Amino acid sequence: MLTSYRTTENLLLASVPPSNYPTLFENLELISWDFQQVIYQPKQTIEYVYFPIKSVVTLGAMAADQSVIEIGLIGKESFVGLSLFLGMNQATHQTTVLVPEAACRLAKDVFLTEAMRPGAFREILLRQTQARLNHFAQNVACKTHHTIDKQLARWLMSVYDRIEGNELFVTQPVIAKLLGVRRATITDSAIKLQNAGFIYYRRGKIIIIDPVGLEAFACECYQVVKSLYDFPRASEALPLTPTP
Repeated sequence: MLTSYRTTENLLLASVPPSNYPTLFENLELISWDFQQVIYQPKQTIEYVYFPIKSVVTLGAMAADQSVIEIGLIGKESFVGLSLFLGMNQATHQTTVLVPEAACRLAKDVFLTEAMRPGAFREILLRQTQARLNHFAQNVACKTHHTIDKQLARWLMSVYDRIEGNELFVTQPVIAKLLGVRRATITDSAIKLQNAGFIYYRRGKIIIIDPVGLEAFACECYQVVKSLYDFPRASEALPLTPTP
């Protein structure tokens, strides 16, 4: 069951002054997601954009054999539905829920009206667009140049930053699928991270024991991507009420 949240729990919304955008904030709906719920499929018409709150979704590129490899994570630092802002009515990637917490949604007509008029919201979305492009480019470089051990550490820290607490409920096969490697490869890397004292894992659950050590072990891509979304925050915040 959803409890109360505030707009500032999504860092993009925290950057927008509510007094300048009453229509935007009045039309935000608080919703909940389920694990592995598909938010968008490629070429699906976009009806809503989403602002995660303590939830995490993965953006995946679909191969010819229907396998999906993650190209990026999105959580409280951003929003889901960039294609709409870029002038497309359809999603370009499969978007799937990894951590099923709350999110805000905004109908596309309201979003487009507010996003297209000059002002702070549009400027923030433009900076978010540049951040997302750099984010995806960094992920490509990471997969090309860094070991799976480093990639897994980077991925775990990226999820850790976006959630409440230090427990991630996800199986190794899911991680292997997202990173585009064999399950046995993820198992070997997880054993190394556990032996180093960074994590503890058992079937379906990973606990981040030493985030400082895990961050130090991760490749530099972690800090590069994290810094992309470091935007100034507005001082105002509004409460959110669950959608009936």
